[in-house]
Amino acid sequence: MPTRADPEPVSPRERVVTPRPDGSGKYLEMATHRLVDVVEGMHHAIAKPWFSFAGPAADGLRRMHHVSTSATYGLVRLGGRAAGRAVDHRVPSDNTRAISASAIGSALWGDDPARPAVADATIQDNTGSVVLPLSGGLAASFPNANNGIIVLLHGLGQTERCWDTTMQSLDDRWSPVRIRYNTGLPIASSASEVAALLERLVEHWPVEIKEVVLVGYSMGGLVARSAANQAQLKGHRWVARTRHVTTVAAPLLGSPIEKGAEALASSLAIAPQTRPLAEFVGSRSQGIKDLRHGSPVDDVLPDHIEHHCIAAVVTENPRHPVGRALGDLVVRASSATGRGRSRSIEHSTMNVIGGRNHASALNAPELLVLLRSLLDEMEGEHRGAAALAQTPAQRTTLW
Repeated sequence: MPTRADPEPVSPRERVVTPRPDGSGKYLEMATHRLVDVVEGMHHAIAKPWFSFAGPAADGLRRMHHVSTSATYGLVRLGGRAAGRAVDHRVPSDNTRAISASAIGSALWGDDPARPAVADATIQDNTGSVVLPLSGGLAASFPNANNGIIVLLHGLGQTERCWDTTMQSLDDRWSPVRIRYNTGLPIASSASEVAALLERLVEHWPVEIKEVVLVGYSMGGLVARSAANQAQLKGHRWVARTRHVTTVAAPLLGSPIEKGAEALASSLAIAPQTRPLAEFVGSRSQGIKDLRHGSPVDDVLPDHIEHHCIAAVVTENPRHPVGRALGDLVVRASSATGRGRSRSIEHSTMNVIGGRNHASALNAPELLVLLRSLLDEMEGEHRGAAALAQTPAQRTTLW
């Protein structure tokens, strides 16, 4: 095992840092407030025309109605605040449900100034604790560090735990590094955080790093591409050691669901009774809104990096017209492979997995075969072709 000479001693403070309360309670408070705002706004908008039938007493009735309803909705908001604070103070910070709830909250409103004050991008160990990108912390959390690392980036509203199955399938020649990031921030901002984090990681990794591989699922694929692009522009050292970026079910050309959400918000804004709903839909994070157009045109990978696209479709036959139209029910195959009518994204390889939806694609055996094949080829071994040949032809195909 290659090691650097005279590694720095590991101090207790550098080993593993248990994160502060994850902020799930704060997001519960935010969700309560925003939902109450919707109900209260619609209530007032629906009730307003009816006061005109009260004649001279209309103004008085309107004031009484406003005072009473405002007090009621105010009590609900206070209840949400109390419940949120109770969650943050009583639920352990390593509670998996609370962490998942916080991930969903950050996806919805992670760019809101009122969001919990937690780190936007962090390295996570197998227990879900934050690893400081310092020599001591990395050496303690990665005692069997290799000179090749695989950086795994999760999707919208997820955490690094989505990679648990993949982690178990990778061999010990590579060190998987899972990063948790705030999926509600603009994708470019998340990518900048990840790029800076990787620069510190490469600097303090226990052994000399020769190869960095980026693998991004869904939104994580867009973050991976943007991080490599920004690292190149900023002169980061880690990007020179990166030759491969793999995107899995990533909306490279945009997500139809986000496009539908934008159209829905515009439609709801027409009538005053539904305008509060439009404002609620419109309050979704910039991270979600960035999925409308997918990877920006100027997010071009450096010339030395190969891009491997992996898509999924719900039909067993990846070439079936229904599968091409529906994709994985979240991302169409044409978007995940970067092959649109008006725009295309360059790639080195392109694979489509059949019989999988967006969620199940991440743990599909076919995906694990493809990843292992790529890693074997990078090691100068050619077992990947034989392994890929064992996969049912109707479920994995190269378009």
